[in-house]
Amino acid sequence: MLRVFDQADISKDAARKLMYIRQGGSFADYAISFRTLAAVSGWNETAQVSAFHHGLSDPIKDDALSRLFSSTNRDSEVGPIIPVSRIVAPVRWGVEEAVRQAQGQDPSPGTGPPGLLYVPRQARAKVLQWGHLSPLTAHPGARRTLDFLKRRFWWPSMEKDVRLGGPSSRLPGPTRLRPTATEGLPTVSVLGSGFGCPPRTFLCGWRTASLPPRYVGPFKVVRRVNPVAYRLQLPPSLRINPTFHVSLLRPVLTSSYAPAPRNPPPPRILQGQTVFTVRRLLDSRWVRGGLQYLVDWEGYGPEECCWVPARDILDKDLLLWIKFNILNTENNQLQTRYNTLTIERDQFQQDNSELNSAISKLGWRFFTSSIYNIFTEKKHWDDSRKYCTDRGADLVIINSREEQEFISKYFGSTEAWIGLTDSKTEGEFKWVDGKPLTTAFWWDGEPNDYRHNEDCAVTGYSYAKSNISTWADYPCNRSVVGICEMKIFN
Repeated sequence: MLRVFDQADISKDAARKLMYIRQGGSFADYAISFRTLAAVSGWNETAQVSAFHHGLSDPIKDDALSRLFSSTNRDSEVGPIIPVSRIVAPVRWGVEEAVRQAQGQDPSPGTGPPGLLYVPRQARAKVLQWGHLSPLTAHPGARRTLDFLKRRFWWPSMEKDVRLGGPSSRLPGPTRLRPTATEGLPTVSVLGSGFGCPPRTFLCGWRTASLPPRYVGPFKVVRRVNPVAYRLQLPPSLRINPTFHVSLLRPVLTSSYAPAPRNPPPPRILQGQTVFTVRRLLDSRWVRGGLQYLVDWEGYGPEECCWVPARDILDKDLLLWIKFNILNTENNQLQTRYNTLTIERDQFQQDNSELNSAISKLGWRFFTSSIYNIFTEKKHWDDSRKYCTDRGADLVIINSREEQEFISKYFGSTEAWIGLTDSKTEGEFKWVDGKPLTTAFWWDGEPNDYRHNEDCAVTGYSYAKSNISTWADYPCNRSVVGICEMKIFN
């Protein structure tokens, strides 16, 4: 073969394998395989390093990057997490005190594991409940509950009681339904997510998907449809297919520590009608012009919650109480809003006062959305306007009676130019922004265009007998002080 086809190109074959090699097992096996191929590939060191890193698994890559960019020296000795100056005290659980008190009537037989606390029979239900609901465990299953309790407690039937009697027995587990002819059909709980219904319709007492119990029931098994499906007797309000796969079902186990659930209370007869007691009204809605309430019934589970028309609720005081609570809630919200607006108003008034104080020190006055200043040097109308524009302002434009009252109050009866003129078209007064005059405060007989030479307006006319109507037209070349206005808010 070698004489016919010549020697095989081992380096090209090795190079091709290096391009596609990946870490599938341990790091040591990957390194050996890569080194064997790299020895005959002919690649330089840089290419080998790049290919080696490319073939590593993701966790190894992440660890390598963290070591590469770590600011700490990993060769130095790693100290303890808790400083030496701190002392970690042993934890003593509150349930232990109840167990020790119960030992006064049922002492330990002395045959248990050393270092563990014996739990008398009357305290076992409390320990089981604590082991499931403790923040240290976060609602574990039966196996984890048992492992947790074994750290501190023991009693002879501990494993059996945890499996059958603890609260964790309500959680899902590997138990499958295996009814026999002698046992009859069991009573089961159903996995809540198997219903495919919104939480507010089915688990109506719970507002979030993480809080409701995972299994609800119990429900009676009507018949066995096939080896993996059962038909249940469900309440009419659920309106779903009553046949479930066994993966969604779990037998209801009872013991002295977890007794069978009590039967719901029977209906009462009131005025010849069958009535049920309402625990609380959870929600309300309007359907086709009618008001309905989501009712949580007294003595029934969340699966029995249903929407009931308001006319079917006989206790009108309950409806009045609900309406009172709604109105009270709205009133509290309005009161909170009022308090917030009051605080914002007071803060605005304080800021406005501080702004006025700062502006007044500069010779300006604040009103609504502008600041005003009267200069004392007398100028022609055009020169007065240039004086204002050089300072980022313009001659004052008066748009309302309130603004005119403000001008009269703070600048008195001093004759001062305002930004109003009819120099372009006689008799058509316009403001300096080009808008026509709409609201005027002329003194009687003004404007009169005396000698056909008065085209600019002043406020504070000396002959005016009013504090509001004080405008007059003057020759634009007359020397008068002026009022500048600077817009600070649009």
